[in-house]
Amino acid sequence: MDKFSKKELEEKTKEIVKNAHLGELENEDIVMNLHIGRAKTKMAPSVILYQEAGYWAATTLKPASNSVIMLFLSISAFENYVGIDQLTIAEKLKMTVRTVQKSIRELIDYNVIVKIQNPTDRRRSDYFINPFMSWRGKQDERRKMIEKMKKDEMNKNQLSLFPNEKHEISNESDLYRLEREKRLLHKNHSQPPLPTNSEIQSEALKNARENIL
Repeated sequence: MDKFSKKELEEKTKEIVKNAHLGELENEDIVMNLHIGRAKTKMAPSVILYQEAGYWAATTLKPASNSVIMLFLSISAFENYVGIDQLTIAEKLKMTVRTVQKSIRELIDYNVIVKIQNPTDRRRSDYFINPFMSWRGKQDERRKMIEKMKKDEMNKNQLSLFPNEKHEISNESDLYRLEREKRLLHKNHSQPPLPTNSEIQSEALKNARENIL
């Protein structure tokens, strides 16, 4: 919206307020804030899946373990909490309980999930998905959780995704190594590397300037 349209909208708004029946406020100064923006669109329930973590899960984990983590992602509550028992997992995925147990163990060994005891039922366990794998909720809360786990001697080692692997993910910057892997792959196959987002933006800006001139 240009400044002339905003000015016109402001004048029309003042006119509406002036002609409105304000009752006891008729002779008082009125302060009104006008917010101009797009209406928010409701999204379907979703989580953020970090691409590098998803790639290593797909290429490292067994198929059954990938099925379990996909189920976890689909039912994850805010801040990555997952409350589900192994029998229910087996029923939903049409697996044996033994297969589910092996998959849960693999996910725990790779720190994809953290197993915790249910606070009300000692016979069952609940789970948290590693915040470097995915996240559901506000990014500020994710940052706080990571900082809290780093200070916790019991939990700080569980932050590291795929420990003891060459592609271990253990901090924010590591989430972007997959881009380097892709570019190296193209280079080894004598193909031009994929442009980065910044390169695409720079080229688009250059073309726009040339068109203007």
